[in-house]
Amino acid sequence: MDTKALLACLVFLGCLSDASLIAQAAEDIQAQALIRDELKVGDAAPDKYTRSDTQLSDWQQRGLKQPPAGTQWVQFGGKYVLVNRASSTIEQIEPGVN
Repeated sequence: MDTKALLACLVFLGCLSDASLIAQAAEDIQAQALIRDELKVGDAAPDKYTRSDTQLSDWQQRGLKQPPAGTQWVQFGGKYVLVNRASSTIEQIEPGVN
């Protein structure tokens, strides 16, 4: 591999890394907005909260109602948030543990 090709690959990988950091920063900003009560029902939830690995499987023990089909309870920003997995919208916000 010549020097130009190697340099081009390194630049490309650097750009990918920056895009990942930007996406993470955007999700962190959204979580902080929820902490400050800026996010409301109907707002977009960070994409990572639509994944099944972030859902609260113990919603009953936390005093939450059963999530309707296509939704899941997640916890972020110190609150319980009911998220529509298909549309990534917040459907309900409940106080969490502090």
